[in-house]
Amino acid sequence: MLETEQFIAGASSDEVRWRDAECKPRSAALVRVGGGYVRRVTYDFGGSPRVITGTGAAGHRGWGYTVNHYGQTATIGQDLPGRFGAVFIGKHHTIYEYESTPRIAGHDVPVTQHWFFATGRTNPVLATTYDMTDIPAGALVADIRTHYGDLAWDGDGSDAVISGVGWGDRRKFRTTSAPLTANSSWDYTELNTVPYVHAWATETDAEMGAVQTETYAQHDAGGYWFYDNWGKTSDDQSWVDGQSTVMTPDWNWTYQINQYELCFYDPSCLDMPTRSHRLAWGTNYGALGGLSDAGTGRADQYVTYGDQDLAVGHPYQSYSVFMVLGQFSETPTEAQVSEVEAIQQTTLEPSVGELVTELPGGVGRTDSVPLTLPGFDPRYATFNLRAAGGLVELSIDTELLENPVFVVQGIEQPSVVTLNGQSLAEDAGYFASPDPDRGQVWLTIRAALRGTNTLIIQ
Repeated sequence: MLETEQFIAGASSDEVRWRDAECKPRSAALVRVGGGYVRRVTYDFGGSPRVITGTGAAGHRGWGYTVNHYGQTATIGQDLPGRFGAVFIGKHHTIYEYESTPRIAGHDVPVTQHWFFATGRTNPVLATTYDMTDIPAGALVADIRTHYGDLAWDGDGSDAVISGVGWGDRRKFRTTSAPLTANSSWDYTELNTVPYVHAWATETDAEMGAVQTETYAQHDAGGYWFYDNWGKTSDDQSWVDGQSTVMTPDWNWTYQINQYELCFYDPSCLDMPTRSHRLAWGTNYGALGGLSDAGTGRADQYVTYGDQDLAVGHPYQSYSVFMVLGQFSETPTEAQVSEVEAIQQTTLEPSVGELVTELPGGVGRTDSVPLTLPGFDPRYATFNLRAAGGLVELSIDTELLENPVFVVQGIEQPSVVTLNGQSLAEDAGYFASPDPDRGQVWLTIRAALRGTNTLIIQ
């Protein structure tokens, strides 16, 4: 459900309401401005709504907008003029679009962002595309901190001390002492496949995270030089020049979280905690626009985190993350990472119909690119199929898929949906949103799938 032109937390907003994986209500107020963001989120916490609003700290009034560093400065996309509004409103699925044009390193860069909400899915997806087709490769050299912001993710009025932070690149980093300070101990030993970042507060049993819809190998994330500590802990770490704290200095964190609100350089306050709820992303310079000196002679490439591989940062940069909000005791970020890992191990084999194998390379794009995982659309974390004669019959082999979302071309309104021979009831066993403009249906299957399953949609 979308309610437009609401005045929420001091901002003109459009509010999306949906039901999460436990059928409990959630809402997100999206500010009505081109450089938009989520201003307020509510979800059920112990039978009562937990209300989460942008803190306003250092002017950051929500979460999800663009931030990019270049040279010795940065561009913040919050509240830029532009276009906004829903591009699809279904009974159970909604896509809300933002378009703005931040000026980065002297260039106007069109940005498209889509928020995707689905009944049965707790964590919405935020997809972003930077369009540099009118800018020469290598002319714009910047990093990416999008999606950026500051939400009171432990609940309005709580302002809890931050207990710890963590992130994932090729390894999992996690602080191992609380509260979080510049002298927190940490562990960076466990291998990892899906990029993510999170922070938590045990006092309020709250957590916020962002989890990419793809693996590290499929899309790069993380930046700078802390990778020297892959496989290490704070006890045997490699220290950087000038480091005087157990945590690596603020400029060397793999992702931007709240490190610039910690004390790193004054000996009198190195053990002082923070209440900052800042959370963002991170990449190396060149992820936006490419680097002319990447070592290959190709100006569209850049060196990824770890200085071992090259990736393409021009003419587009597109990726998506889940925004995770929940109870720390239920490890919601870890659970979302596990879900993305399970998707990578899932096999879809249609006996009637076919998998979609090419789609636009990102939101706001029309170029068609092969899907790394046939049938899986990383823009919205959906499984996409094409019906044959109004019918799809699909074998799904998976470790665990909870409430998966399908997009089926060639069917607009299912009349029959069965799972493993059992008929599913509309608005109970499945949730459908007809999309006649595109000749398809968005479909959430309310089930935890394990092993081999047969899904029929007609």
